[in-house]
Amino acid sequence: MNIRTFLRASTNGSRYVTLSWSEPQGAYPNIKEDFEAYEPFSDSMSPWQLIDADGAQKTYGFADVTFSHMGQAMSYITFKPSALGVDPQANPNAAAPSGEQYAISFDAVPQYAKNGHSDDWLISPRLSGREQTIKLKAGLLTSNYGAETFDVLYSTTDSAQSSFQLLETERPSAAGWTEYEVTLPEDARFFALRHTTPNGLSLAFDDVSFEGASQPVTGYRIYRDGELIASLPAAVTSFDDYASEDGLHTYMATAMYGDRVCSIQCHNHCYRNRIFVCNHRQSDGC
Repeated sequence: MNIRTFLRASTNGSRYVTLSWSEPQGAYPNIKEDFEAYEPFSDSMSPWQLIDADGAQKTYGFADVTFSHMGQAMSYITFKPSALGVDPQANPNAAAPSGEQYAISFDAVPQYAKNGHSDDWLISPRLSGREQTIKLKAGLLTSNYGAETFDVLYSTTDSAQSSFQLLETERPSAAGWTEYEVTLPEDARFFALRHTTPNGLSLAFDDVSFEGASQPVTGYRIYRDGELIASLPAAVTSFDDYASEDGLHTYMATAMYGDRVCSIQCHNHCYRNRIFVCNHRQSDGC
C-alpha cells in the first residue's frame, strides 16, 4: 500500500517545531489468512462468511478419532490435527502448510444432500475492489476417494450467494497441498471458495492471500528521535513540538489503521531554522 502524503516540518528559529501532513488515503492491507487465530474445530471464522448450502445433516469423518462437528451438518470448520494426536511427520498430508491448523470442509453424504453433492461456501472479507491475484493452497487428506472439486467465484456488489459469478473450477487430485493463483477482476468486492465434490472425503484451504478493503485512518503517532511524543486522533493533521535541547532532531509520523501502523513519510530533520526533508518512500509493510 502506497501512502502518497508528506510530513512537513517548519521552525521559526526557536525550539518550537510545527509538523503538518495531509490525511493519507485509506490503507489496502495485504492479508494472508492462515486460520491460526480461530478456536480449533470452530464453525465460526468471522470476518469470513460460512454457508452450508447442501442441506446435508450428515458429513463424512473418521472412524478412529472424534472432534466437534464431526459427521454433522457443516460448511467449514477449523481443523487442528495435532489436537487429535496426529503426528505431522507420520501423516504429512494432514499437516498444515504453515502453522498448525486450516479451514476444512468434510464432504456431505450424498443421499442427504439436496443435489447429491457438497455445496459449502467460504466467502472472503471485503476486498479492495482493485484487480488482484489471490493465492491459496487447497489440500486433500488422501487421494483414495479421487479428486475434490471447488469453484472460485467473485461478487462486485455484496456477499449474498446470488451475487457471485463463476470465475474458474479446480479439481485437485493429489494428496497434500496444491497452490493456486486466481486473478480477480477490477471491482471484485468478495470472492468465494465453493466446495462441490459429489462423494469424496474433505477439502481444506490454507494460506489464502489477498488485498483487503481500504481501512480508514484511526489516529496518528508522532515520534522525535525515535521516541513517541504524541498520539493524536484522526481529525488532527498538525502538531507543535517544543524540543528541550538544541541540535538536530529527527521526526517521524505514523498513521494508524485499526491495529495496523504505516509510516506517513520518511524522517524530517529540524535544526533550529534549518529543515532537511528527505525523499518520499513507500511505507514498509503496508
